[in-house]
Amino acid sequence: MPSVRITNYTTSKLNVALKHICALHFDNAIEPGQTVKLKNVGRVWFTLEILVDDGKNHYSVANSAACIVIVSVSTTTFYDLVCTF
Repeated sequence: MPSVRITNYTTSKLNVALKHICALHFDNAIEPGQTVKLKNVGRVWFTLEILVDDGKNHYSVANSAACIVIVSVSTTTFYDLVCTF
């Protein structure tokens, strides 16, 4: 599977994520000049999101999992409502 390298050429610490609905591949607090490698990202389209690290906006597995649960439950509930009519 392919990987993606991201280099922070800014003077600020950054948080980066490759997202579909939520952050699937991410790294936090990337220092200026640092290069990170996101491994096994797959050959699909992602949205690249980059945030200046303020210490409160880190990506996490827990937040991504919660997002997936919310979307899954919402979609299932909507499907059940539409298909019962």
